[in-house]
Amino acid sequence: MIRLLDAGAFLHAIDREGDTAFHVACLKGHYDAAMTLKERGASLVTRNLKNMTPLHCAARGGNPKIVQELLGSSECDTQDDRGMTPLMHTFLQKHEGAAVVLLEAGVRHDIAAFDGMTALHLAAHFSERGVKALLDKKAQSVADRERMIPLHIAALSGEEAIVDLLLPISDVNAQECMGLTPLSTALVEKKEACALKLLVANARFDLVSNKKVTPLHIAARQGLKKAVEDLLERGADPLAKDEDGVLPITQARDKEIKDRLADAIALKRNQATLEEI
Repeated sequence: MIRLLDAGAFLHAIDREGDTAFHVACLKGHYDAAMTLKERGASLVTRNLKNMTPLHCAARGGNPKIVQELLGSSECDTQDDRGMTPLMHTFLQKHEGAAVVLLEAGVRHDIAAFDGMTALHLAAHFSERGVKALLDKKAQSVADRERMIPLHIAALSGEEAIVDLLLPISDVNAQECMGLTPLSTALVEKKEACALKLLVANARFDLVSNKKVTPLHIAARQGLKKAVEDLLERGADPLAKDEDGVLPITQARDKEIKDRLADAIALKRNQATLEEI
């Protein structure tokens, strides 16, 4: 590369994606190449066809050293064509080290992408360290365009430690656009341990989705025995019907769950009979 530059290669040439050699070096995490290009005068603010700067690419590449070198002379909070900042890209690509470098440099964590997602949404997928760092910076739980909050994301990913971190700043009963709470989301994804943790945190078991589906319907359908038991012990209604008139027991395929629900139905009907006498 140095020989090409010395021979007069055009430093700012772009490929069909609009990337310069500097964009590519940053994306690939090639520190020496990136620093050579920077020293030769590569632009830190040129955008490719996705409206990404070299810092966006460095964030996606995940080399903390490159990210650190670009901080002083780059627009750290600029958004690409999806509204994503460099910080968001570090979490999207699961580069915790690069994310921490950006956070320690004071980049904004409260910017939302065009779909409403924030850095906290993206970190909640996998990064306990990242979520801790964001919470230390006073990041807030907000809903995206689908009305999902970061707790929904942690629940569907089965990240119990992250669920614990997010509970103090979250509405545990927030419902996204289909009416699913974090509890229902965890059950849909068969993240039973997260579901049980949310129940302990007083997640409501009686909130239904837009189609009148209860958490008990979901737990029965997904074969989650512990969740079915916990829901019934907390008072979930085994006779609740969804919009099609279907009971949780009809959703169950596991014999043990069917038997447990049958017992719960019999008990509820017996109690109703006694109350009528």
